[in-house]
Amino acid sequence: MRKRRSNKKNVVSKSDKKILKKEIKKIVGAYNKSPRQQMDLLKAVNELSQNFVRLNSKSDIVPILNDVAAELVGTTTEISSTKEKIVQNSAIKVISEYMLAYLNDIEREIINSSTSKMKLHEKIKKMITEYLNANYFKKILIVTIVDDMIESVYGDEYTLSKYIYEQIFNMTENREELEKFFMIFQTTIDSTDIPDFKIAYRKAIVENEYSRDIICDMWKKLYEFIGEDNCLKIRNSLSMFKSKKTAYNEEFINPIIYALKDSKEYLNEEFKKIEINGKIYYGASISTLEDDNTKFERYVSKLRSLEFTEEADLLYNYLLNNISLLTDKVISEKFTRLNSELFDELVCLNHNKFSQTRIGHIILANPTDNIFDPSGNINFIVSMVMKSIFKMGEVLLINDFEFQEFQKEMLITLQQMSKLRDIETANHQDRVTVYTRILADALKKKKEDGTLEQLILKNKISSDTDYYIVDKEYVRDVVYSASLHDLGKVGIDDEILKSTKKLSHDEYEKMKNHTIFGQQRLSSIVRMSRKKSFLVLAAALAENHHEKWDGTGYPNKKKGFEIPLSARILAVADVYDALRKKRTYKDSLSHEQAMKIIVDGKNKHFDPVIVDIFIENNELLDEAFIKNKTETY
Repeated sequence: MRKRRSNKKNVVSKSDKKILKKEIKKIVGAYNKSPRQQMDLLKAVNELSQNFVRLNSKSDIVPILNDVAAELVGTTTEISSTKEKIVQNSAIKVISEYMLAYLNDIEREIINSSTSKMKLHEKIKKMITEYLNANYFKKILIVTIVDDMIESVYGDEYTLSKYIYEQIFNMTENREELEKFFMIFQTTIDSTDIPDFKIAYRKAIVENEYSRDIICDMWKKLYEFIGEDNCLKIRNSLSMFKSKKTAYNEEFINPIIYALKDSKEYLNEEFKKIEINGKIYYGASISTLEDDNTKFERYVSKLRSLEFTEEADLLYNYLLNNISLLTDKVISEKFTRLNSELFDELVCLNHNKFSQTRIGHIILANPTDNIFDPSGNINFIVSMVMKSIFKMGEVLLINDFEFQEFQKEMLITLQQMSKLRDIETANHQDRVTVYTRILADALKKKKEDGTLEQLILKNKISSDTDYYIVDKEYVRDVVYSASLHDLGKVGIDDEILKSTKKLSHDEYEKMKNHTIFGQQRLSSIVRMSRKKSFLVLAAALAENHHEKWDGTGYPNKKKGFEIPLSARILAVADVYDALRKKRTYKDSLSHEQAMKIIVDGKNKHFDPVIVDIFIENNELLDEAFIKNKTETY
């Protein structure tokens, strides 16, 4: 009888079998002790597969385990929609059942409901936590980009509560009380603006007089916990939060994004491998799925709203027929009536009509050894998880982008509301926006060249300041917001708003309500969106631009740094334009006369540092007034 030839490569020794049996028991035991979610089961299947491969690379059970994993992960995700929705075909289903349910209902939950955007963010955070628990990557970051700037970071965002936690951590050894405090107040801290924190501190700690208010309650609790001196230290450090957050992005996030753009080492279709200072990252970039015509359609709407009907119709015809026929030559010959700003915007739009917008990045940081199989390659389960993370991030980033675009459209709509109601209010808002940009840019430059501190000390300001929050993103948002500062005048009666004589005392008191009306209208939009928005800053600006440095302004008699920086900047711009513009009940003042009134108002009406910025750049404001002057009054 012929002896059966043995295949030594497939033989597993008794000792190896014992080891395998022990490992299987260990894996099964760990799974039984886990929450027994799909991610836990995937992890167990992956570990089983690795152990079988380690002992016998040709084991028949390995393909079976991989099939089980594939069945768990799923094979396809299809999301269908129209122009406003997302069209995707992917190789996987998102692992979590709740995310899968979300994807199936994306038309109803995301595109048509701003409330569900909040739900999406919560689901994303929960999914990131689950992926981290699988111990494949120590950090999973989803970075949103708006106007080439980091807007937010999911997975490792440097929040205000985290910043305050770090301050208190160094002030007390009572860790139990610390954790209890943040369990109660973390959400409140992260949903409150810094100026409101400062006002609540004054009411709760300094004046010791306040109505029931959760922010005041927080300060009282903190006072009992760490004492008055430490509360003051935290209050005085609040304005450094934005700087620390920006520094974090510049030191950690930006270098990874720059390296991602340059990397040519693709791990798969989505992710590239990046190495920085000996650390390994895997990154993927996501661009819009927006069709080429959408931005042109928005521009056509903008032209119509500005009464460039002929140009709007012409451009729309190019859209209907063939947008590629629109050339620089055509623009220069047929769109000559447009002002320089609109003309430049159209040229830029035309040059970029076939390019997509980069809207964000996914970064997988600090990978563990668990992601590799015995051959050193990314194992099957991890590759599926990475695809799932990519699709999850893509959904989030595209919807964030759509929200930002919606905001810009809303900005144009709100501006037109003002213009339709009162043309002079609209012209005033346009000019004030230009002045605000000049002052904000100049303040940012002071910060960047290191001369801001000298200016602060010159004005004998030794308390907490917020000047250092000015960066490129802040200037962008305050310029967007400045054009809406008088939106509340839409709610003022025509007989007062369009009065050709000086207002009586009662009429003036009613006119002052425009600050409250503007804040209410913009805040209601912010609440509906439930998402970070420049409209948050716009609402604060609308409410506070008539407050005065010495506390004699309206509507809330805020003083000093209780008034948001944006409103202190705009206060100077607003008054300057009001002084320069002729009205039926008053003559216009010269640039020199207006400048003297503003300088005399230093430390009384106006922030002294902003007045000094104004003095240094006064000629630019004069030039801007002359260039943008209208004769409607």
